Amino acid sequence: MKKEFTDLQIQELEKAIKDKKNNAHYRKLHALLLRSQGMSLTAIGKEVGLVHQSVRNLITRYQKGGLTALFKENRGGRRRAYMTIEEEERFLNQQLERALKGEHVTVQSLLKPIKLKLESQPLVRDSMLY
Repeated sequence: MKKEFTDLQIQELEKAIKDKKNNAHYRKLHALLLRSQGMSLTAIGKEVGLVHQSVRNLITRYQKGGLTALFKENRGGRRRAYMTIEEEERFLNQQLERALKGEHVTVQSLLKPIKLKLESQPLVRDSMLY
């Protein structure tokens, strides 16, 4: 097996693991250090509670981008939206104005204008609006 980590990288990982209080970050660093000691991916996975492929992904991410790539969160966010943030804000402000005037605003009354707006968009079914 070729050496996956340089001595400098190992020192960086050892220093970083001492500073980490976050459990998820600690596990990632621990997995990398175990790999630098020659442990198999499966054994590391069992030790730190990850699947062997996740360990492999951590190694790749670390090798490509260092510690910053390792701790960068790629999850979350607004992936799908039927309206832009501005359109949504405008729509909600209109509904708020109706409510402040004393109109009875219900979920059904909110869905009706949304459905009208979205009818022109492909692949939007009623079951997708909840």
